[in-house]
This record gives sequence, C-alpha cells and structure tokens, in this order.
Amino acid sequence: CSATDYLLVVVKKESRVFIPNVFSPDDDIINDRFTLFGDSKVKAIRLMRIYDRWGGMMFEASDIPPNDPQYGWDGRVKGIPVDPAVFVYFFEVEFTDGRIEEFKGDVNVVTKQK
Repeated sequence: CSATDYLLVVVKKESRVFIPNVFSPDDDIINDRFTLFGDSKVKAIRLMRIYDRWGGMMFEASDIPPNDPQYGWDGRVKGIPVDPAVFVYFFEVEFTDGRIEEFKGDVNVVTKQK
C-alpha cells in the first residue's frame, strides 16, 4: 500500500511597521514630524511622499532611516505650515531581507486650539 500527499508551506515574513494617523506640527517637540516607525527588520524608507486631497505633492524624501522623525515631514510646504487637513501618504520600505513593501494611507494634520 502506498500513499501520496502534498503539503504547502507558507512562510509569513512579518515585520512590525507603525505609521501614525495624526500629528501636530506645532513646535512643542511632541509629534511635530510625520514618519514611519518599524522594528529592526526595517532597513530604510526608500521613498516617502505626502499628497494633498487633490493629488498635489506636498513632501518627498528618499533613502531615509526609519524611526527618526527629524527626516520626516514637518507639516510645511515651501516653509509655510499647512492648514489642518487630511493628507495621503505613500511609503516604499526596504526590509533587511531585501523585500520591498509599499504602504499607503492618510494622516491628519492637527493644531492645538487657542
């Protein structure tokens, strides 16, 4: 008697990536810049773009380190702070195993009430 069976092995390559959905660029040193945060498997942010709701590019950066807000968007366009609104982000992220993933979503820019 003989038997044959097939087995599918799926390897899930999970990395933890956190992208805030709100930030407040009001120079209080708390959440003043928007960037991507990740675990030790995140090698670099190959591309980061921010768009307004009409598709106009507000910010672009490439080959920046993760987890370092100083390289992120400060909520300004040509040196002028944007009004509170919802913006669309696009990240192209490189992982230590050579994998590249894209992340898309939106972020709210808020300011403190005076």
